[in-house]
Amino acid sequence: MLLTSLAFADNQVSQQQLDAVTHQLAKNKHAIGQAKALLATLQKNLKQDELAISNQQAKISKTITKVHSLQRQLSQLQDQATALEQQQEQQQKLLKAQIAAAYQMGKGSYLKMLLNQNKAAELDRLMDYYQYLNKARFESIQKLEQTTEQLKQNQVSQRQNLATLKSVLATQQKQQKQLLAQKSQRQQTVKKTNQLLANSQLKKEQLEQAKNYLNEQLATPSDEAVDIHLTGLKRHQLNWPVKGKIIHDYQQSQLGGNRWEGVVIKAKAGTPVKAVADGKVVFADWLRGYGLVIVLSHGHHYLSLYGYNQELLLNVGDSVKKGETIATVGNTGGRPENSLFFQIRYKSRVENPHWFIRN
Repeated sequence: MLLTSLAFADNQVSQQQLDAVTHQLAKNKHAIGQAKALLATLQKNLKQDELAISNQQAKISKTITKVHSLQRQLSQLQDQATALEQQQEQQQKLLKAQIAAAYQMGKGSYLKMLLNQNKAAELDRLMDYYQYLNKARFESIQKLEQTTEQLKQNQVSQRQNLATLKSVLATQQKQQKQLLAQKSQRQQTVKKTNQLLANSQLKKEQLEQAKNYLNEQLATPSDEAVDIHLTGLKRHQLNWPVKGKIIHDYQQSQLGGNRWEGVVIKAKAGTPVKAVADGKVVFADWLRGYGLVIVLSHGHHYLSLYGYNQELLLNVGDSVKKGETIATVGNTGGRPENSLFFQIRYKSRVENPHWFIRN
């Protein structure tokens, strides 16, 4: 009887433990499900934040270019004004000298010549000189009037240029404030995302999903869409797209047994990203896990991929020359630091970038 009671108690304890474990598993599964749903929302927010920052950065870049152009125009106008003022001063001196010469000659010599009819040749010569002097004085007055008018127009242009410059600078300051607000919002999104990804299983799943999505997006494009003059990529013939320290190398281990399928090069934000070879843009958009990505097709099934960018400077269909700037370095995709993700593919298969870089 006692043994039967003990056996029943043991069975009861075991059942209680099983129920507790089952309940805990169900709670964990529910929590992970909630975490995944929240992570999906955060990834969507991150995309919106980073695209907004990139667009704002592009606006600022255009504004800065406009500011520099206006400043150059203003400098040219100021140089022109200085030259016109000097020209005006010289013309005034010349006119003054001509008036003085005419005054000196008119102190009676002209009247004497008119009264002295016996010297007709000298009279003709003097008349010619007076006509020349009057013509020269008239031309000097005209040139002086033209210079004065040019100076007035120059001053008007300078005032208009300065007004435009002030307006553009005010726009730039506003854009900078908006950019700071957007960056702050992105920082909060990244922080929340990283807190969720502290769960190693969740992070591993995210890495796998990002890789799979990238593979789907980068199915080898038809060669019909690529310039027939492109000759692919040759080994040991390329330069790195940016100069910097490699902080994650090809096939280096990542969390959860994953490996890097490219290299990550540390560089300052805004550093120009160069095309490694002639090509054509086949993808330019935001991708989860990789941020703003631009992909070039080089013909013969070769692709080069550039991720984590701050700004994409080209669109799908654009042709690219080797060494041309195609993007700028950033930290999109929720990266903790500014860097560039660089990858080479051949027939959809990831290749070791080091094979293609010049020794």
